[in-house]
Amino acid sequence: MVAFRAGSRYSSAVSEYGAEGPGTMPMSATHEGKPRDRSLDMLRGTAILLMALSGLIPFGKLPDWMYHMQVPPPAHKFDPTRIGMTWVDLVFPWFLFSMGAAMPFALEKRWQTHGPWASAALAVWRGALLVAFAIFDQHVRPYSLEKSPAPITLWISLGMFFVGLGMFGRFPWKAEPERARAFDWIVRAISFGIAALFLYHAFYPDGTGFRLERSDIILMVLAYCAAVGGLIWLVTRGKPAWRDATLLALVAWRVSATVPGTWANEAFTATWLPWLPRPEFSHYLIIVLLGMRAGEIVLMPPRSLADESRWGVAWSFPRVTALQASLAVSIIAVVWVYYSGLPRFFFLPTFLMLVLIKHPVSTEDRISAQLVSLGIACVAIGLLFGPFQGGLKKDPVTLSYMFTTSGLAAWAVAFFRRLPAKGFAEYLSLVGQNPMVAYLGITNLVTPLWGLTVGPYAASWPMDPWVRAGLGLVQTLLLGLVAAELTRVKIVMRT
Repeated sequence: MVAFRAGSRYSSAVSEYGAEGPGTMPMSATHEGKPRDRSLDMLRGTAILLMALSGLIPFGKLPDWMYHMQVPPPAHKFDPTRIGMTWVDLVFPWFLFSMGAAMPFALEKRWQTHGPWASAALAVWRGALLVAFAIFDQHVRPYSLEKSPAPITLWISLGMFFVGLGMFGRFPWKAEPERARAFDWIVRAISFGIAALFLYHAFYPDGTGFRLERSDIILMVLAYCAAVGGLIWLVTRGKPAWRDATLLALVAWRVSATVPGTWANEAFTATWLPWLPRPEFSHYLIIVLLGMRAGEIVLMPPRSLADESRWGVAWSFPRVTALQASLAVSIIAVVWVYYSGLPRFFFLPTFLMLVLIKHPVSTEDRISAQLVSLGIACVAIGLLFGPFQGGLKKDPVTLSYMFTTSGLAAWAVAFFRRLPAKGFAEYLSLVGQNPMVAYLGITNLVTPLWGLTVGPYAASWPMDPWVRAGLGLVQTLLLGLVAAELTRVKIVMRT
């Protein structure tokens, strides 16, 4: 974030200590030269890589904890009676949480530089672009174009990856900022024109052509949350009580919507247009609002050196190491308890982290303490909601699932903040700065390239399922490397 103008509660802190503040995790530079928080990028990067891996591992041949809890092997048929979660079920809520956490960064700056109406327009515009991306992405996937894609289909879908990059990309033009933006718009206009021409002539296995209803549901949810969540942040900016009231209202609406025939149920299940995001996506805003709280914690004003000297010294290295280990073990333990059906008290020792976060002194200590506390509160609320709606389930999504996964996301951010900003941590951060490249690349880069090169031969290899899963991991890491390197050379996809 660049320094805010006077009047922002962060501006004095930024002007005194710089964009990062004392003791905070180093921030990475974006393509526009603005620093950003690496821990949030690393959470987003982790989510998108896990999403890619979950789609690239072989179906039906691995233990059920390698798949969504409610779509178990070997048939992978949806079973709503299954309760619990696996690591795969963390992917989507962690991405939503990172979206909410990023809103205070992006919208606060727009508010300070252009005013509230420009901030509201930005939120709605980003939602609209995500809708366009959702429709485009679903139409150009190789298995959408053809059930058994021929080489020509794979080449076409690969070409659509670069068209999508042109539609939503920003490039490092060696020109003045005004001219560089003009070049971006020219590339964007040409790419949108190519996409429109292709979609007008495309023909699909169900006998239809282009249809607005053919869209990616995950991206549609993200579009709804980007627009509505952004507007909620703007209305509740600087008013934490209003934000808490909005969160409680969303929980109350979700509870009331379970009663058939009520106005709450009718409003929740209403449909505006079949191809637009729907009100029933509103429950995901719970995760987004909790992510906003994490983002505001990260933006906490630095404590002055005088305050730090009065309160004592920052946490010691052994204490930070113990906290890091506790966070990692706690995330794994909570997922394992919900997956295996063990008694819930098995992860109660995770609350011992309350001892490790006592008496925070430095700014970084306070950020860590508040993130850990937010995670503990969310996991505890998720535990209390456990008996409601039949337990913790991803689909139909339950309150227990949303609060629990949000708590784990807050712990993950706290964990990432203390990692050295190098090696694999830097890799995750760079991937997290380019999530649209990675998302489109799952189907329109990895799949076509694999199908055109190794795929025809690998299909007949008598490989163990775990070896095939290993190949999926390699593909995932290579996809991440593409996204990371594009970020490094300042080519990014943005809405």
